[in-house]
Amino acid sequence: MEKKDGSSVIASRVALEAPHFTVFCDTLHLKNGRQRERFWISHKPSVRIVCVTKNNELVMVREFKYASDEFVLAVPAGTWEPNETCVEAGQRELREEACFTAENWLDLGPYFMAATLIKQDSRVLLAQEAIPCTPPDKPDAYEKERITPVLVRLADVSAIIREDSLLDGQTLSALLKAFAYWDCLKVPNH
Repeated sequence: MEKKDGSSVIASRVALEAPHFTVFCDTLHLKNGRQRERFWISHKPSVRIVCVTKNNELVMVREFKYASDEFVLAVPAGTWEPNETCVEAGQRELREEACFTAENWLDLGPYFMAATLIKQDSRVLLAQEAIPCTPPDKPDAYEKERITPVLVRLADVSAIIREDSLLDGQTLSALLKAFAYWDCLKVPNH
């Protein structure tokens, strides 16, 4: 298979198979005639939800992240199942993780989680006019134990980023995409 940089994949093997991702090792023939191995990850599709309440609050979650061994502030997110649209996945994840629902949804488009390492269909959704809702009938035990909903005033988002209280890269990417649509939001003057 020819790549856009002119290299060719001459062999590909699965190095690791996990529930949500697969690690591949590709052997490349480079334009200069050399060969090189490249490891990369194919990850299940995911959505990140930038959710704004009717009171101009950003719906976030504080979730334990194993690799960083930290409770991380982030926007609600999760995998996008094959039988769902990205908006349906966002609606489900928002309800499961934060017990919120929203009236207005806008797909803000794709982003690369880590373009040098991960191939994944990742999308950012803007959910507006959000209100609390009842939790799912059968909440996921992992989510119930490790995820806590948090409301942040929109006017305070810049401050928590500057204070290094918000370090999750995917959340920062999602917020950046949402800020491009900031004029669509009902943001109080500050």
